[in-house]
This record gives sequence, structure tokens and C-alpha cells, in this order.
Amino acid sequence: NCTSWLNVQQGIAAVAGTTAAVDMPGFGLTERPRRGRDYHDSGHDPLRNPYTTYSIAAACAQFSQSVLKCSESDKLIIIGHSLGGLVSCLVALKHPELVHGLVLVCPAVLPKRKTEKAPKAPKPHGVVIGKVLNALSVLWSIVKLLAALFVRAVQLFWSVLCYQLLVNPITRFLLKRLIFRGRLSRGYGPTIFDDVLQRVVWSGKLFSGRHTILEGYKRPIMAKDFDQGLLEFTAASAIYGNGIATVDLEELGRRHKCLVITGAKDAIVPASNSKRVAELLGCPFVSIPDSGHCPMEDQPEEVLRAITDYMGALNRETAAVS
Repeated sequence: NCTSWLNVQQGIAAVAGTTAAVDMPGFGLTERPRRGRDYHDSGHDPLRNPYTTYSIAAACAQFSQSVLKCSESDKLIIIGHSLGGLVSCLVALKHPELVHGLVLVCPAVLPKRKTEKAPKAPKPHGVVIGKVLNALSVLWSIVKLLAALFVRAVQLFWSVLCYQLLVNPITRFLLKRLIFRGRLSRGYGPTIFDDVLQRVVWSGKLFSGRHTILEGYKRPIMAKDFDQGLLEFTAASAIYGNGIATVDLEELGRRHKCLVITGAKDAIVPASNSKRVAELLGCPFVSIPDSGHCPMEDQPEEVLRAITDYMGALNRETAAVS
């Protein structure tokens, strides 16, 4: 959520002028829409489900347009962390007119190189063999159609019966029991957060200001229907894949000047994954030693230096071109 940027936002604003840190729809302190009450997801159109990255990216693009209307700039430098990195990539590809530059911090993007298969040369064959092959081709098309219908039926069963009638209420009950009444509770929020953030997100590093950021992580847990939002996002990821493999990084690198930053000890998105993303983008790559999945929290000075250096180089390049 936007609390993650507290230690660097002021420094970025000193260079950029205007900055805005946001909670993505369904996260932080935003509303958690409920299936059947606030939206109806048929399983076909990801934009109808507010918890898909496609829908979140559309909302972020709309927000970006609103920011530009209130500022003196005509384009933005978008900085995205983890899942926000994936959303930033989708926004930059769909709305290149909004984006001046792109900074990805530990991006949750699957780096796949697009490969084109060479067309196979037709093989000569007799009339009988040709008819057999044509029949097999028709049969294969029928099998694929039946498989697609089966997958669709499974999705509907999951969405309507299994998810809404069984998984949703049971899981929400267990989450609430664990967080608010179980052994994990101690004062304000679950103590498991302290351990997970310290060991996994921050790689065991102690740093100043961590208690403020920790409270920022805990507040969304107290928001209404936070458990519902978590389940809806998980279900959307299972049904739609949430766009992880749909980002053409090479095309994105040709359109925009990018920067990739990672924590060398990131246990959630490995540094090797971020490095591969930078290679496909053809952009600079900064690995911050002794840092985990949120380097802007545990190593804000290093992240701020990398971002401001990138912004300075981008502005100089733009000035030289103009």
C-alpha cells in the first residue's frame, strides 16, 4: 500500500515536483467490492472483475489521467512495486501516451521471451493419407472445443457453487478467527505480520521507521471486508491468471525508458527474475545489497538515489532531444 513509499516520496517530490502514492483498488484502505452485490463476474471479461490486474490497470490509468489534468505535465513517470510493477507495465503498454518513464521495483512479472515458430514446410503425401490427416485435424478441433467447454464448466462450478457457497464463507470465518480471536492476536493486529515482514519482506533487517511502516501494513487488515478482498483477488488470479504472462517486455522496452530495482535478498520475487526483466527491457538494473522485497522500506536512501539518478538522466535526454 501507499505507506511503503513514506521514506522516499518526499525525496522523489524534491526532483519530480508532484507525486502521488496510491492504494490499488482492492488493496490498502480502498473498498472491497463483493461479488453478486457490487459486480457480476461471468468469467469471460476480466474488466468486469475489479480484482484482476487488467481492471486494476484500467483504474490506475484513469487515475493517471486525472493527475495529469491537475498538473503542468503531459506525461508521468510511473513507479510500481511487486504486483504494482505488473500493473505499471500493463498501463504503459495500453496507454503509452501517459507514460514518460517506468521504474519497476521487484516487479512480479514473469519474464518470457516471445518466440515465433517457423512455419513447417508441407510434406507431400498421397490422397488417402491426406484425407486421414484432414479427419484427424477435424477430430482434434472437436477435442479442443470439448476441453474448452469443460474448463468453462469447471470455472462456473468454482465461481457459483464451490467458491460462493463453500470456500468463501469457510475461509473468511477461519481468517477472522485467526486474526481477531486466535493465538495470533496481540493488541493491534496479528503478531504473525511482524515475523513475516521481518523475515521475508525485510530479510531480517532492522531499520529506522519500520514501526510506522508496520502499522501501515496492519491498518488494511482492520478495513471492512479485507478478507473478502483477499479471497476475491486469489479467485481472480486462479481464473484469469492476472496477466502475469501477457506482458511483452521487449515491446515495452522499445517504447519507454525503464529502470529495474531489486533487493539482493528478495525472497518473494528473486533478484534473478528482476535481472531477467531488465535484460528483456534493455534497461539499467540496480541490485541493492542487504535488502529484501521492499527496498524502499529497508534501504530508502539507495532506492531514492537510483530513482533520482534515473529521473535526472531521463530529463537530460528529453531536453537534448527537444
